[in-house]
Amino acid sequence: MDFDPIREPGDLMRIWAILPGLPLLFWSREALESIGNKIGTIFGLDPNWASKKVRQWAWLQVEVNVREGLVGSVEIVYGENFWIQKLDYWKLPFRCFECHDIGHVRS
Repeated sequence: MDFDPIREPGDLMRIWAILPGLPLLFWSREALESIGNKIGTIFGLDPNWASKKVRQWAWLQVEVNVREGLVGSVEIVYGENFWIQKLDYWKLPFRCFECHDIGHVRS
């Protein structure tokens, strides 16, 4: 939680992806890492994911190519279980929609 994505240069950026309402069935290290790799490249899990204190959302640290855009949801298949997980992102920097550089907007 101590990194700042605004300081990450270039197209690849490490960010925190939030998985609100993730069913308990998918609260394992293997499942969370698999989900993270669908978003980008998984770098880590919230250190408190296994504490079972908060189960409203999971946090994953992933590296994504910001020029390609961010995924809004991922499909999860586990055996006969199927789930579409919506995603949210934490502390994203301002990016220009025209040139994709950090720190300014098109206007």
